[in-house]
Amino acid sequence: MIPSVPARFVEDLRHAGEALKSAREKIAYWESCRAEAEAQHQQAAERTASSEVTSLADLFGEPVHVVTRAQLIEEGELLDVSAIGSEAGFRIPVAMSRAAWSDCVAWAETDSMRQTYQDEAGRLWDVLWMAYMAARRNRGSGAVRFQLYRIPRGGVAHVPAPVTLKMLCGPGDQGEPVITILEVTED
Repeated sequence: MIPSVPARFVEDLRHAGEALKSAREKIAYWESCRAEAEAQHQQAAERTASSEVTSLADLFGEPVHVVTRAQLIEEGELLDVSAIGSEAGFRIPVAMSRAAWSDCVAWAETDSMRQTYQDEAGRLWDVLWMAYMAARRNRGSGAVRFQLYRIPRGGVAHVPAPVTLKMLCGPGDQGEPVITILEVTED
């Protein structure tokens, strides 16, 4: 006499078979995707090798969107602080992101009444002076992080707290060197 196979065991085998079939289909799909990507890569490599590359657009295509530094300053995303920056020692244009300005420089009369007396000119000087000192210590570096102490806004703090900013030195709209001060989370 042959023992009977429990129905649950048969059902488990059927599900396992379906899962195996599904896995095989997924593997076949991903292998076809990989083969297609390799073919596209090979075509791109052949086009690049057969033609002279004269610009980044030749390699990557035309940019989707281009924003100039002047546009960012005009829109208020960057704030030009070059005048005070030159007093601090910078010889090239300096701009700050709106986020860095809001965190480290912005200060209203109401902030002075609630917390402690400060003004934006003094807070800006602190940022630019610390940036200048960091730039002097790290000559030749395109990106420098620096720390300063500032009283955070919000109506309760009276004690300065540390904040880290980053300073990037790179090409401006015409290829001239410029400095941009940002929060460390910004690009």
